[in-house]
Amino acid sequence: MYTLLSLTKKNSALKALLDNVNTWRHVRLERSADDDGWGSCVDANGEAVVTCSRTDHPQACLAHELLHFDLQMKGYRRVLCGRPRWQSDAIPMRLIAALDNEVQHHKMFPNFRALGFPAQQFYNDDDKSTLSLLEQVFSDFLPKAEDIVVDFLTVIAPGGSFPRKMRESFKNRMYDAWDGQFRSMFKKVEAIIFDWASGNSRDSQQIFTDVLTTIKPDLNMWLGYNDKTSFPSNGFFIGPAFA
Repeated sequence: MYTLLSLTKKNSALKALLDNVNTWRHVRLERSADDDGWGSCVDANGEAVVTCSRTDHPQACLAHELLHFDLQMKGYRRVLCGRPRWQSDAIPMRLIAALDNEVQHHKMFPNFRALGFPAQQFYNDDDKSTLSLLEQVFSDFLPKAEDIVVDFLTVIAPGGSFPRKMRESFKNRMYDAWDGQFRSMFKKVEAIIFDWASGNSRDSQQIFTDVLTTIKPDLNMWLGYNDKTSFPSNGFFIGPAFA
């Protein structure tokens, strides 16, 4: 399997990125427990852990995960949980996790390209299954807005093996699907994310509030940076605070 040394010794730009992240938190590379892909997190000891599995482009995968840490080092705070005031305000954890991941990707992608990696290598090898998975969304009769927007986030994601023209085609199909009911929401979500990604802000509270209130204008919930046991101190409210 891979080591940080073997992956960076012939790539000075990647080594510089690793060294920079190491000034923030010690980086550790370990094999994924189920060998199903790459990921990253800050563990209970405060170490920056990258989990890995066999892939056709391990250096690009390492760069991707290090850029997540680089963004967090520069001020982005991950949103890891949510607590609604009322059950009607509940946002699926699937959407919270997807939004947290994808807004980081939009910020990271230009830096990934600047490291010299091709756009097609921005995600792990399982990115190749994206097309067939997205086809399944059109089988739903009328999905909930908070469910279907997760798939829309995948469609507008930067880079990857999914060709840009095909992404545009899927985006237009999603605009028109379900009698165009979600077209306005999709366009607003896309504009919010693209504006945030191209600007200087790394404030996750801002982007989460803007996107989630586009999906549910009267939303009232708390979003946490750690877990639900940190309520209400380590997070933020959308709408009025509650106990």
